[in-house]
Amino acid sequence: MAHDVLGTLVAREAEEPEGVIGTRAGESGGRLSRGYRIMHVIPSLDLGGAQMGVAELAACQSREYGHDVSVCVLLKASGRERVDFTSGIDVIHLGYGGMLSDLAETLRCVRMLRGLIGRRGVEIVHTHLWLADLLGAAATGRSGAVQVVHLRDTRPWMRERSGKARLRRLLFRMLMAYSGANFIAVAKAVAEYAEKSLGIRKELMRVVANGVDLKRFRGIGRRQRGPQGVTTIGAAGRFVPEKGFEHLIHAVARLKNKGRRVRLLLAGSGGLESAYFKLAAGVGIGEDFGIVGPAEDMADFYAGLDVFVLPSLYGEGMPRVLIEAMALGVPVVATRDAGIPELVRDGIDGLLVESGDSQALAEAIEVIISDPRRAQEMVREAGRRVTGCFNAARVCREVCDVYDELITARRRRGRVE
Repeated sequence: MAHDVLGTLVAREAEEPEGVIGTRAGESGGRLSRGYRIMHVIPSLDLGGAQMGVAELAACQSREYGHDVSVCVLLKASGRERVDFTSGIDVIHLGYGGMLSDLAETLRCVRMLRGLIGRRGVEIVHTHLWLADLLGAAATGRSGAVQVVHLRDTRPWMRERSGKARLRRLLFRMLMAYSGANFIAVAKAVAEYAEKSLGIRKELMRVVANGVDLKRFRGIGRRQRGPQGVTTIGAAGRFVPEKGFEHLIHAVARLKNKGRRVRLLLAGSGGLESAYFKLAAGVGIGEDFGIVGPAEDMADFYAGLDVFVLPSLYGEGMPRVLIEAMALGVPVVATRDAGIPELVRDGIDGLLVESGDSQALAEAIEVIISDPRRAQEMVREAGRRVTGCFNAARVCREVCDVYDELITARRRRGRVE
């Protein structure tokens, strides 16, 4: 019955409504002879790993594979948009308020999205992040398009027993069944987590490990950011509890108490910024601690570091920031959360420690400071590994292979029916 109600709400064809803002004119109509019509759907263009991944993937799909690619941004502009797309890719903004509880506004957004899918003849709706997954499923169901859901993390709501988390999982499962979604996970650990937590069948899941556009890091040399003789330690991410930055602050304080000349820089923003400054002052590193804000040029940030640390407690997938730091030749220390061990081989490409252990973080960082030769060996291995296995070109190729598989299967089913 729930599926019937949902179908009644979203199955109506809709014209592309006024108020949908596109950043490129000239919709041509008709399918390209050598490519699919693909629409990536994402909540916002705020600076983040998912947004950068979509930008790189869309550019490659259009440029290298001849697909007709568009990007649909659900939410109203926040003023924090930092991600741009290459020319030739339509970016459509729906102006959604973001509150699922506002049923009228949510259904309006679904109808607009469904209208776009129909008018543009979209064959593949590729959704990124939870809100886009849900609204994308509601708009894609019974449209004839294939939905691909990109799973990028291992968030607690997938397993928590609270009523809110249970309701969220129920809604997710119902809508994924309605759209007949298939899934791409950025790591084996993410795939296994989603299969167990959300009941996704293995045959619907593919793993395409994260990667980055290595061209962004060519010709960028390392440079001294701080005073001579001071080791600059850096980390990047949202200022939220699961990132574990407070444990890194304690780790740096341990190093300073042992006589090490160190400083810590964080790139990012969020609600815990003032708490980090207060903690740094409280543990005695206030003068050796800084926040640079959301770094639009992350390559420049990495280039001034001696060590990059990812102290995450939970919720990761396969973090782009680690791949980027490795690509630029910065020694890395990280926790063993989710798919991180699939990227960093402990003692070979970098050093891994248990989550929430500031002493272990301090000891790993000290290994890199005290043994430059070993650090450089890990940097060389990391560079080879990223170049060979974690590049954006490989991601694009494997994602397009998934599209081929799904479209071929759909056409076969159509012939049988």
